[in-house]
Amino acid sequence: MSDPMLMVLLVMEWNFSEPGGVQQHVRELGLKLKERGHRVWGLLKKRVKEQPPFESFYLPPVLPYPVIAFPPPMHSIDRVLMKIKPDVVHIHHIFTPISIAVARACMRLSIPYVFTNHTLPVFHEKRFILRHLPLRNVLQHASFIVSVSRAADEVVGMYVKDTGKRVIIPNGVNTEVFRPMKVEKPQTPVVLFVGRLVERKGVDVLIRAKRLVDKEIDCEFWVIGKGRDEWRFRSLAGSLGVKVKFCGKVPNRELPRYYNLSDVVVVPSKERESFGIVAAEAMACGKPVVVSDVGGLPEVVEEGKEGIVVKRNNPEELARALIALLRNPDLRKKMGENGRKKSLKEFDWNRITDRIENLYFDILKNL
Repeated sequence: MSDPMLMVLLVMEWNFSEPGGVQQHVRELGLKLKERGHRVWGLLKKRVKEQPPFESFYLPPVLPYPVIAFPPPMHSIDRVLMKIKPDVVHIHHIFTPISIAVARACMRLSIPYVFTNHTLPVFHEKRFILRHLPLRNVLQHASFIVSVSRAADEVVGMYVKDTGKRVIIPNGVNTEVFRPMKVEKPQTPVVLFVGRLVERKGVDVLIRAKRLVDKEIDCEFWVIGKGRDEWRFRSLAGSLGVKVKFCGKVPNRELPRYYNLSDVVVVPSKERESFGIVAAEAMACGKPVVVSDVGGLPEVVEEGKEGIVVKRNNPEELARALIALLRNPDLRKKMGENGRKKSLKEFDWNRITDRIENLYFDILKNL
């Protein structure tokens, strides 16, 4: 006998067309749930022209300013919940006012809800005042709290000591899209960065490492992404006399090709990386990855197996790791094979959806 169809509402602050790991996660999860016959809706604050991947409600903030501080009014949230009568509400990203507002509405209407913590916030300190405010209450009343890594779960542990309702389920990767493929590779080895061009992503560390790598081996550094600090990174590369190819924003559908064109993928973040989707995507494409020792990155890439873990904000150590991999094609191949195996075993979206779907069914069994 097949499991019954569920009515699931997925909640997040942002819209589906914006770049970001949370947006990608919610989109992929919703589509997978739909494939399995469940009825899925989205609840978001921002309306966009693009067609959403599944039916969605857009609730403007209580004050007409497009900032994260203002959630939708409570009556509009109640109206959506009473209209669709979901079996479970899955709230993504715990540190936004819309998350707290929706959880409060669920408590009031006796609707079970799940949180997923995707981030390591700036205030990851035990003295942070918000741990004493509404967030603690709504987290403690959640049916489950999912974290995408052990590092993210440590943050949840500041608010909820009950480990029985805390679950670690990593982000997913579409391993059918992100896979090894035959491409005509450049003659010169390529080191690839993918991400937003902001300070915490460590592009400046990568540029400083490039100057050291250039002394030892001829290679290209490609940087994919846009962001407010791009001008500063371009200026740094120019002042150091380092050649870096800034590729701009690349559509998601083209990313697998870029991963496959590269020889090494690097994630040199300085802080607040709860998981590292870029690392998981690169692994699914069979590429070795160099990551910094930040947050959940060493959980995704195990030192010496799928890649190399280096100290954060350390251009010299990053350069040594890149040189070691660029000089050793056999090591790159072995680490790439390990990464592909791990992505299929631990990050494939079908496996991730199995685990989340089982949480939903467990909730309904215990009502």
